[in-house]
Amino acid sequence: YNRADFALEVACKERGDHIQELVTMANEKHQKRIGSFYKDKPPGSERVFTLTNGKAEIAAIALKEEGGISKSELSLVHRDQELRDTKRTSYGAPRFTQFCILFKRAIICSIRDLKLGFLRITLTSLVALLIGSVYHNFGQDGSKLASNFSCIFFIVMYHFYAVALVTILLYPQEVNVIIREHFNNWYALSMYYLAKLLADLPYMILSPVIFITISYYLTDQPKEWDRYLLFLLTNIVVTVLAVGVGSFFGAAFNCQVGIFLMTTTTMPMFLISGFFIHLNDLSPYVKWLSYISIFRYALEAAAYAIFGLNREPLECPETVCQYNDPQQFLIDVGLEDCTYWKNILVLCLYIILSQIALFLGLKRRISKAKET
Repeated sequence: YNRADFALEVACKERGDHIQELVTMANEKHQKRIGSFYKDKPPGSERVFTLTNGKAEIAAIALKEEGGISKSELSLVHRDQELRDTKRTSYGAPRFTQFCILFKRAIICSIRDLKLGFLRITLTSLVALLIGSVYHNFGQDGSKLASNFSCIFFIVMYHFYAVALVTILLYPQEVNVIIREHFNNWYALSMYYLAKLLADLPYMILSPVIFITISYYLTDQPKEWDRYLLFLLTNIVVTVLAVGVGSFFGAAFNCQVGIFLMTTTTMPMFLISGFFIHLNDLSPYVKWLSYISIFRYALEAAAYAIFGLNREPLECPETVCQYNDPQQFLIDVGLEDCTYWKNILVLCLYIILSQIALFLGLKRRISKAKET
């Protein structure tokens, strides 16, 4: 065990509030040997050095013995309230160096955790195969256009909840490490936040790419690169948003509370997204709530990528097809006026808000740890 870390933990009360006991013991020791430590200056003392660590102060007193041989005595001295509230602002390395080291560490940890990465890719592929089997060849069938709309909605929901719930379960483990390292003044919280965000980007992109590529082909969606890329971009944005939301609830609360709050706050948005009830049918008293629903903007962007862009009428193997015309379908579900990039912009704003909330949640968690 690192002795320096242990001393810092004791001084910062991470192992209990024993500061006063240590001060009393140190005072009694010096009273027996050289008199009062606080009031009387030790005879023969030459100088006093102090080392501070946020909540405590270590005094090193150079003493001179009878033989003229110098030695040092160390004592833990309790600081007054003004010094106790002083914030540490200096670190052992520049912020850019902190970011580089933290980013490299995050990448190495992701590579070493092969089981979790392999499990994520495997489950993503299996769910994509399941979706492709259930909605096989629905994309070009005019008689199944409404069912294809359900497929699009499920894909969007999967990318949000599957990622957000896993993030809530994993993030509290990292928060405990962050608190300990931050208290030891190793790095700035902002540098950890930025390094972690950039290190997670490859996974945020890889998972939707695998899922969308498999499901898009099996469900026989339009073989057009622009539609594929727009649909893929929508789900990547939803995944990034899910990571931010899940990280916030995981950082600000424990697992049980985080999962409960995340589901209860997003389910109303889920209900008024425009899938279960058309937006035009909503009461004016609750219709305004649809404008803050993240799932509304995600569904509109995904539906526009598949059915919009002046898509031609679909082939209908049956005699009568209610929705063989994608443009008419968008009108009937109230999405005729939606704009793809406007929806993506709103989702990006939600991403920014979630990242700000995550950073504030980390600061709140660290502040609470300081108080205990």
